[in-house]
Amino acid sequence: MAELFELVKNRTTKERDAREHIASILENPKEKPPIWEIDGLIANLTAEIKKYEMNGLTRERSYHALKRDRVACMILRVFPFRERQMCIMKYGEHLYFDSAGIACIRFEERDFKNWSSEVVKKGVNVQLEPERGEISEAIRDYIENSWPKMGLADTGLVFIPEKKMKSFNVDEGYYLSQRLRMITATFAPSKIPFECHAFRHIVATNHVHNPPPGEDGYEIAADALFDTVKMIRLHYGRKTSKDRARNVHRANANLKKRNEPTVVQAERTLERLTESLKRVEAERDEWKERALTAERQKDELIRTNTVLVNKLNHISPAV
Repeated sequence: MAELFELVKNRTTKERDAREHIASILENPKEKPPIWEIDGLIANLTAEIKKYEMNGLTRERSYHALKRDRVACMILRVFPFRERQMCIMKYGEHLYFDSAGIACIRFEERDFKNWSSEVVKKGVNVQLEPERGEISEAIRDYIENSWPKMGLADTGLVFIPEKKMKSFNVDEGYYLSQRLRMITATFAPSKIPFECHAFRHIVATNHVHNPPPGEDGYEIAADALFDTVKMIRLHYGRKTSKDRARNVHRANANLKKRNEPTVVQAERTLERLTESLKRVEAERDEWKERALTAERQKDELIRTNTVLVNKLNHISPAV
């Protein structure tokens, strides 16, 4: 684990370069939806938590840390907030449960980077799921059973802070970004370490390329990131040369598939025409031979006629 921590700690990849860093995850969003990476990450974290429970290790600090990490990933999968928002998130102030027991998040306008945007002008107050379900239950379990044991309850902070705080132990110096890199490198299907900003790229790319039938993917991505459609189109509407080539190859393959019956029919027609041409050519050769034979017969008749005429000319007339 120490070696893994050093690996992710020493990475020089900046948040703004996150999309290039996770290019293999975003590479083919239609055939392999990027959101599968986060779903796999959450599933593997859940499986690891169950292992702790089966082995009676529920008092271990790492057990409670995993439950915290799973909650963070669940939230980022639905609404990929920026790292600063995750770091300042407090239970009761930002994260709370409504009367139906559904986990909700609210942030004021000043908590957003794009605070001047009309999208967040009055802040946001959203449910993490339409009805009480897996996310709300996981958050409630973490807040009631693990949050106090992580030394976070006294500060009100839901997750690890952005910078080290002396008032409590934060997993031997792991900050939020480092912790996310560590758990993604360990539990994500690709084993690629990434942070909050990469979650934004994954969620946005997935919504843009895999919207529900009849829905606008750019609009859904904008809603998830609390941004404008114009900004989403600016950042996720651009196509690389590989994207363009892939689209052309896919279109040609589809066109070829759709045209297969026409091509087969054309090939069969060509075969019939070729056979007809062969028959015509054979008949032509036959008639040509007949014409040559007729010409020879004509010449023979002319010669025979000439001989007969000569013989008649040499016969003397009767006296």
